[in-house]
Amino acid sequence: MAADAAGGKGRLEVAVLTPMGPVVTAKVDAVIAPGSLGEFGVLVGHVPFVSGLGIGVLVLRTGAERERLAVGRGFLEVSHDGTVRVLVEQAALAKGIDVVAARAEADALGAELATNVAVGAARAVLADRAAWARARVAAAAGA
Repeated sequence: MAADAAGGKGRLEVAVLTPMGPVVTAKVDAVIAPGSLGEFGVLVGHVPFVSGLGIGVLVLRTGAERERLAVGRGFLEVSHDGTVRVLVEQAALAKGIDVVAARAEADALGAELATNVAVGAARAVLADRAAWARARVAAAAGA
């Protein structure tokens, strides 16, 4: 299990990685993730596993502090030593999100989805873009 150098308390070592590189690395007490089948949490001592992630909000908790990120589709892996790797298509720290622009994008894409007759892959891409905009709004609103 990973140990925090400051206090010796066990912590999860988390790395959020995108194809563009690392977004955040931190030692945290808990991770709350948007799993493909629903939200789940990871605490120190969790059994190793891999889970698919959906588009949503990832929360890193250290004590009373919470850092929120909007994340795209991907995977979360918990290793036996307390390392958590979050591998996602895209990620944005809540503090860096322009919530007004994200909300406008979410509204516009929602309206387009309601009136668009696209089907199949084209509709899925549009739905993912709308979900990404909503995730950015949700991450920033909770920050």
